[in-house]
Amino acid sequence: MGHNLYDGAFIWVTLAFVALEALYIAFVRKEAYDVRQTVASLGVAVGNTLLRPLTALLVMTVLPFAARFAP
Repeated sequence: MGHNLYDGAFIWVTLAFVALEALYIAFVRKEAYDVRQTVASLGVAVGNTLLRPLTALLVMTVLPFAARFAP
């Protein structure tokens, strides 16, 4: 896992676009921005990120075990 200039940049770019969208909806369309929807989406993204190592561990333990029984 090498480090490069772009490590971690995706979340900041995403949050910048969320802020731009909120400003556009508030000042151009003159509507209320649904913060709950944004928080829910970010919660799903964080949950997926946290569960990714568990999924990898499950795959690395189950598949080799199942491969022993494959024809």
